Amino acid sequence: MFAKVADAFNQLTPDQKAARQKDLAIQGDINPLLSAEDAAANTKILAGKMYNRNLVAQTQNWNAMLKPVANQKLPNHLPTLLFSTTKRQAEFKQSGYLTQHPKSRLIALEGNHYLHWKYPKLIAKTTDQFIDSLG
Repeated sequence: MFAKVADAFNQLTPDQKAARQKDLAIQGDINPLLSAEDAAANTKILAGKMYNRNLVAQTQNWNAMLKPVANQKLPNHLPTLLFSTTKRQAEFKQSGYLTQHPKSRLIALEGNHYLHWKYPKLIAKTTDQFIDSLG
């Protein structure tokens, strides 16, 4: 199914792709902090990459690709810093990404999964502090 959609999409002109990309409500993949000019350029780039055959093939093989690592966890001697939305905080606490190391931290913030767009300075500052705390 994806391959047929990909073929149809790839026959569109770049402008048609950009328009279709907006129709598909993927505008959320464009950083809202960009200027209008940069946002338009990014929209064209993203639209040009939509339904790329390699991405379609990768999507169709997710189960096979993820199965070997599905139950892997990071070792507890490794300190981790995670940023999550408040809605996914409980999920991340149970994940294999948050270790039991005493310096491991989970920072929950309001927003969608593009937290780095909404809180770039906070994330940078917190990451710097975390790295500094490791000595």
